[in-house]
Amino acid sequence: MKLLKLRIENVNSLGGVHEIDFRAPEFRESGIFAICGPTGSGKTRLGGNQSILDAVTLALYGTTPRMEERVQTAKKDDACMVITKNTDQTSAQVTFESFGAVYRSRWSRRVKRTGKISGDEVELVRLASPDA
Repeated sequence: MKLLKLRIENVNSLGGVHEIDFRAPEFRESGIFAICGPTGSGKTRLGGNQSILDAVTLALYGTTPRMEERVQTAKKDDACMVITKNTDQTSAQVTFESFGAVYRSRWSRRVKRTGKISGDEVELVRLASPDA
């Protein structure tokens, strides 16, 4: 599997909408790249956040190992600990290529007016092209 594009909305410390296009020239030309940034910026396990890695895992599998561990000890509706504080929805979407076909996988949850967390919304679509 080859990741082509990642879209993140309100996942952990990455509030708002963020996109990473792995087909961009700076990624393709280098052949290798690193995800780096200041402490707490959401790149890996920092302060309990794994924003970018969580987003990829959520988009593909609808859960993270950390979420599964937390559900066992969660208080009430705290089972969606990946949502950015003070927001009412979270989503992760990844476009990837596998065996010559291109797919888009998406996961999302939202907070209902009652304050309860909605069930997962998941989607896996085979695309005609990477830009579809």
